Order: sequence, then C-alpha cells, then structure tokens
Amino acid sequence: EGIYLTTSLDIVENVAHGAGPSKWRFILGYAGWSAGQLESELAGDSWITTPTTAELLFETEPTELLRQAMSQLGVDYSRLGQITGSA
Repeated sequence: EGIYLTTSLDIVENVAHGAGPSKWRFILGYAGWSAGQLESELAGDSWITTPTTAELLFETEPTELLRQAMSQLGVDYSRLGQITGSA
C-alpha cells in the first residue's frame, strides 16, 4: 500500500522539477518477455518473490537491495555460488 510503479513521463518530469512524490526511485531497464511469459514463469516458480516495504525500497542503498530482499526470505546472499551448471 502506498507504493506505485509508473512509466508516466509526467511523473518523471515532476520529480525532476521537485514537484513529484517525496520518495521515489528511478529504475531504467529492459525486459523482453513475450505475451504471458512472465505469468507462466511466476506460476512455474521460476522466480523467487518476496513482499516489499517502503523501507526496503526507499531506505536501502541500491547496492544492498538484493541482499536485503533475500535476507527477508532467510537466504544469506553471500553463500550463493557464482557459477551455474546442470546435473
């Protein structure tokens, strides 16, 4: 509650002029999913999700977001391997 996601240029311009929301985070990226792909991946447990809070989003340094979010799930990010493979 109270957290919103937008692609509205009006909001970005308001933030740039100091008239936007008091707390905001500008994130730029690209995702190339086909229609229904993300929904299918979520349903197939291909993603790990966790509820968020305003504190996590706006009070956590960007470099710490992943570690903090994983910590909420009880996962120690520092213990994850950097190499993947198949068995």
